[in-house]
Amino acid sequence: MILRAAVVLLVAGGLWGCSRTAEGAKEVINKGGEIAGTVATEFVEGAASGAEATWAVEVDLDERLANAGLAAGKVIVDPNDASGRANSVAIYLTAKATLNDTITAVAYDNNGAEIGRVRQPPLAAGAADYATFQFQDLTDLGRKGRVLLR
Repeated sequence: MILRAAVVLLVAGGLWGCSRTAEGAKEVINKGGEIAGTVATEFVEGAASGAEATWAVEVDLDERLANAGLAAGKVIVDPNDASGRANSVAIYLTAKATLNDTITAVAYDNNGAEIGRVRQPPLAAGAADYATFQFQDLTDLGRKGRVLLR
């Protein structure tokens, strides 16, 4: 009888211990999955911001346009041109006053050499919208290019 009680206690203790061990293992696995998911998310976000920085194009306004109340906001470069070149840039522009002259965008490579020009019609007072500047086919804003609006 004592032997039987001891066996029952040992089996019950073993089952309780196994259940607890299995639950602990499950918690460890879940925590590891959570950490791996967090790392993967951070990697993807970092890669995306790195790609944005790689295609960053600096936009400057000449003094005349800046004094006339033109301001540039977000810049989006389209690196997916069919030719493989980044020759299109959308710039969010706001105009405080009417600009009577066309806006000329001049593209420069990372060495400061002019690589393209394109014109946009004038903006009305209070205008606020993206203006897309589609440069010539051979223009490649590439990485760290610059666009001067004048």
